[in-house]
Amino acid sequence: MGVSCKKKIEKPPVTIHCADLRTDIRPGDNVFVSAPTAFTPNGDGLNDGFRPVGVNAQSYSLKIYDENSEEVFQTVQLNATWTPTGVSKFKKFYYRINITTSNASCVEKCGEVYALKCFPNDIDRAHFFFEDQFNGNTYSEPTAENLPICN
Repeated sequence: MGVSCKKKIEKPPVTIHCADLRTDIRPGDNVFVSAPTAFTPNGDGLNDGFRPVGVNAQSYSLKIYDENSEEVFQTVQLNATWTPTGVSKFKKFYYRINITTSNASCVEKCGEVYALKCFPNDIDRAHFFFEDQFNGNTYSEPTAENLPICN
């Protein structure tokens, strides 16, 4: 059984769920993890779910929390997609990813992700990066996503 990055974590703070992150990559690990900042669960086949991308992981864990710090999704399947239900306009979620490499290094990443049915008028669109913008290393412009502005 491999080494685990897991720590005992009480309910994470609502702010961003990033307490006690570890990254101890060793030479030769070649691990990579990236996550979009938005997705659109509208069923149009484009950016419909949240799917972080990870490579060279021996083990992987993704947890997603709502604004009340309640866990709403969990998986250990690398590159799994999560699509929430009940999003009317937009909703912010928080995620935490834990990866253990084949060399027993730990990489942890966290952040915010928005489920969007429309663009919030009080947040700059440049804040949002979608899966269709990912080029293998980073998120580039433009997205093919065409959402209305929220009323």
